[in-house]
Amino acid sequence: MMRKKWKYFLISAALLAIIFVSIERYDNYIGQKFYQESTQGLLATYEQLDKTFMMFAQRNWNALEDWCNYLNYRAEEQDKKEQNAEDGWGNFVNERKNWQYSDFYVFNEDCEFWTIDGRRGTAEHVKDAFKALYEKKGPIVSSYVASDGETKIVFAVPSDPIELNNVTYTAFAVSYDNSVVEKLIGGGVYNNKSDCYIVDSDGTVLMSLEPETQITDDFDNIFDFIQDKTQSYNEDYLERMKKTVPTKGKGSVSFKYQKSEYYLVYQPVGVDDWSIVGIVEKSVVDSGMRMVQGTTIVLLCMMATCIVIGVVILMKQRAKAQLQKEADERIKAEKKKEFSDQLFWGISQIVDCFAICDLKNNRYEYEDKRGEYLYPKKGSYDQFINGISDQYTILTDGENAKFTNMLSAEHVRQLIKGQKDSYCLEYCARDKSRFFIMSVIPVEWEGDTLTKIMIVSQDMGQQHELENLANTDALTGLFNKRYFEKMMEIRDENKKPYALFYMDLDLFKPVNDTYGHEMGDKVLKEVAKRLLKCIRSNDYAFRIGGDEFMLILNGNLDAQICEKRIERIKKLIGEPYEFDGYTIKIGISCGSAVYPDDADCAADIQKLADKRMYEDKKINHAQR
Repeated sequence: MMRKKWKYFLISAALLAIIFVSIERYDNYIGQKFYQESTQGLLATYEQLDKTFMMFAQRNWNALEDWCNYLNYRAEEQDKKEQNAEDGWGNFVNERKNWQYSDFYVFNEDCEFWTIDGRRGTAEHVKDAFKALYEKKGPIVSSYVASDGETKIVFAVPSDPIELNNVTYTAFAVSYDNSVVEKLIGGGVYNNKSDCYIVDSDGTVLMSLEPETQITDDFDNIFDFIQDKTQSYNEDYLERMKKTVPTKGKGSVSFKYQKSEYYLVYQPVGVDDWSIVGIVEKSVVDSGMRMVQGTTIVLLCMMATCIVIGVVILMKQRAKAQLQKEADERIKAEKKKEFSDQLFWGISQIVDCFAICDLKNNRYEYEDKRGEYLYPKKGSYDQFINGISDQYTILTDGENAKFTNMLSAEHVRQLIKGQKDSYCLEYCARDKSRFFIMSVIPVEWEGDTLTKIMIVSQDMGQQHELENLANTDALTGLFNKRYFEKMMEIRDENKKPYALFYMDLDLFKPVNDTYGHEMGDKVLKEVAKRLLKCIRSNDYAFRIGGDEFMLILNGNLDAQICEKRIERIKKLIGEPYEFDGYTIKIGISCGSAVYPDDADCAADIQKLADKRMYEDKKINHAQR
């Protein structure tokens, strides 16, 4: 009787667990719906903010063009005399209170400026802000930090040369304090419980359009902020954002920051490759919906309790009939177990680790003579191969190189057609600490259909460790030239698309000459670490000698993607290196070639990448 009570208790507990798991899934589902609807609403809100920003930018550009035309007219009428030119600025001076601008001024490529307040001189800190103007040859909006430390937002337009006081000016600009732009554009969206930023394609924050009331950390890059400062963010959504922002797309990410949860939305601004990013606390957006959700869950829990009570009563009524059925199944199972135990004992005398898998009934039995049980001794075959797939990876470049594919019942039956057939797989732990070989052997058939197989594993760790040592560069830990040549041979055989990047460090020889080879080795090790950050897990990085490196990136990559990847590599490698109190700066020359777009064999791809690298090196040397 006590056993029956425990049985009813366990069944009730299981039902409650199922119900509560269902409620949790419901909660997750509703959470996704809230996320979708809330982020759509936020995108609509920040789309209006985006339009306001563009209208504000257009107003300033139009005003600057009017000023440009007016000053040119005045200069022509008054023979370009300084005092008369200044007289023409009066209307713009009078508008300062209404417009709330910081400065109206003219300037040139030498950073010489003349403001409507009569201030003149040069301002090197504005140089980078106006570089885009002369490159684009059209209106721009940018930001810079003034000499007093205040962040400024500047709108500028190019103009025909105008000479004032014997100085030729080629552009007109108006600047605002960042705080003024925040007030004019942001307007207190969501009652000042939100943050808004303008970022470029790399996620670098160019300016803010609202007070930072929620996010207290100072940061320069929105991607780095999410990765380093927040928790519970969806990595797939963040990766999608990194890919979408440069292509002027829009989307959303949610994250947790300092015990509060936030929505982040982004969409293109319409200026260059900029995007507007809005961050709002979730409770501000969907607190009402969350209350309804909580009430619904409480009611569901009450209903679940009533259902469990009813099910327990029903189970008691069926218990007697079930007892006989279980007794019959127990006898059958004991006989089957006896046979399996005999089979297991015989096999265990030969191998250390094996499993008998029933493909027909989706079951398996597993034995490990070493006592290192990595999986339950019995269970579902599908769960078994999923467990293997979670811990190990197959050592092959094939499209189906996954345990869930290679050990599926359909695939096994395709490879094993007769009693004498079998096949082997080489695989390793995901951290590559151990290597194994797996043999799949047929055991039982029903007619022509394979119903049972045996899976046997053998440890190959030492053999693969020696092979890895032979393929690895001792200094940097990257793959070496030997392995590079082997991989290029494989690329010729597979005929699958890839991109090859050939790189050579700039200014590296002076490092060895000045600081010694020990310092040079430290720089090479750090370069290797930075290169690994530029590739994915299925790509390869090589040091082929001295300060020369290679990258193989798998998949379809066009010339534009390669250029962006080269820019990223140059930016990362070009950042200063800090060793033993010294700051070292080097550069890198890089050339790329794409198979099969640029050439149809590995040798030609390598020659073309090498040629483009040397062309890049000539350009780099000419610029120094």
